[in-house]
Amino acid sequence: MTTTLPSPATLQTKRFDFFFNDSRFSWLPATLRAKGGQQKAPKRPEDAHRPAQPQQKRPFLIHIHYFRALAIFFVVASHIWVAPSIFEPRLTNTLFRMIRGPLFSNGTVLFVFISGFLFHYLSSTFKYSTYLLKKTQYVILPYLIISLPIILIRIHSGVYAGYLPPHFNAFGYLHKAAYLLLTGKAYIPFWYIPFIAVVFLLAPVWLRILDDLSPPVLLLLFVFPAFFPRHAYLSVNNFIYFIPVYLLGMVVSKHYDHLSRLFTRYRHALLAITGVLAYFSYHYDYLGAIGRYVNLWQKLFLTFAALGYLARIENRKSAFVSRVADLSFGIYFLHPMILWGVGKILVVETYFRYNAYLVWTLNLLSCFLLSYTVALIGKQLCGSKSRYILGV
Repeated sequence: MTTTLPSPATLQTKRFDFFFNDSRFSWLPATLRAKGGQQKAPKRPEDAHRPAQPQQKRPFLIHIHYFRALAIFFVVASHIWVAPSIFEPRLTNTLFRMIRGPLFSNGTVLFVFISGFLFHYLSSTFKYSTYLLKKTQYVILPYLIISLPIILIRIHSGVYAGYLPPHFNAFGYLHKAAYLLLTGKAYIPFWYIPFIAVVFLLAPVWLRILDDLSPPVLLLLFVFPAFFPRHAYLSVNNFIYFIPVYLLGMVVSKHYDHLSRLFTRYRHALLAITGVLAYFSYHYDYLGAIGRYVNLWQKLFLTFAALGYLARIENRKSAFVSRVADLSFGIYFLHPMILWGVGKILVVETYFRYNAYLVWTLNLLSCFLLSYTVALIGKQLCGSKSRYILGV
């Protein structure tokens, strides 16, 4: 009697069948367990930079559009939460300090998250050359148009913003201009554009690694920001700190049908966790290494909670919020200049007349609304060219 031994390939398949069908691994997604250990078919070269999901356009989600408005509000607020130094001794209320600092600071996390989310959500027809062309036209070109005059004024006046290398003054004129432009030093918030430009260039990489980005690996990536806290200027730390947030946005987009229901169901709990983390961030000094790390997680839970609440108003339309979302990049580009002017007026004219808390609130609202108004007027004046000038 002859005994036929199973081939090594058959044994390997059975071994993986046991792994994927064992009840101990029920926490794995059903789609993963259903694969039964089958090996993936090799990708064709032309599919290397294609997204994993079927090539079909996904529906427009109004609540995601509204989240863009919320994100730009937090970005503006994060640049206003530091009151002028003359007000600082008068801002003694703990609750107000928590709102002003841990809640509003680090709003860039929301901006980076939604950037990653939308990149993946709209990637069904992704073509690298077309993608780069649009980003150059609608992000990089407005950045150049707005930044260059400011940079020239700074070099001429010798007044700069943020950190500069020790030997900066020894640089030549063009060297100074190039440095300020490539590092986003026209205004401190402009560091984001050189950062996101590198992210744009690596777009095929993000789409490629998304297939292999398991939850444990993504969670591991969020350990590194604890040791490399972000800076208020372009740095390697900022890439280590924010790239996991961008990838998280892509992962949430990929599984949003399921995650959206979870965010909505547990929105109150997510908001409560946000409040607790805001308290700990304040307790551990939200500008220190530990505080910034706690604040990162606070912003992530705030993001999930906001998506849960906003999903409940998917069918409600707000013309104002929608326009804020449409003008978000214009508001981003304009708010540093408007903040400078508004802050000067409010500090000089109101310090001795009104409550410091009221002045801070007026500073926030007036800066945001003026940035919105100027962006709206600029869009109307520039017409079809506005996206090349203001990014809107």
